[in-house]
Amino acid sequence: MFEHVEIAAYTALSAAAEAAGDEETQRVSELALQQGGAMAKWLTQRLPRTVNKFDTRSVGGRDDAKLWQTVPAGKIWVWRLRSDAPQDLAR
Repeated sequence: MFEHVEIAAYTALSAAAEAAGDEETQRVSELALQQGGAMAKWLTQRLPRTVNKFDTRSVGGRDDAKLWQTVPAGKIWVWRLRSDAPQDLAR
């Protein structure tokens, strides 16, 4: 979802830059747009498999369905991939 919002934002920025004659902003926007499109495609290809694997493991009561854990990092908590996460799901 976020990638599609990013794609929309960079599309608008690129159009505004073109209208203003700002070639550098248009170039950078187009590059970001390509990267956002590539990430959206990557996510779209992988999410169904990942969700299905999570559901199968979660319904089966397997703790390895949860790949991420919160850990303290100074004054904040951050998410990190569990060291024992199954490699077929971590990819």
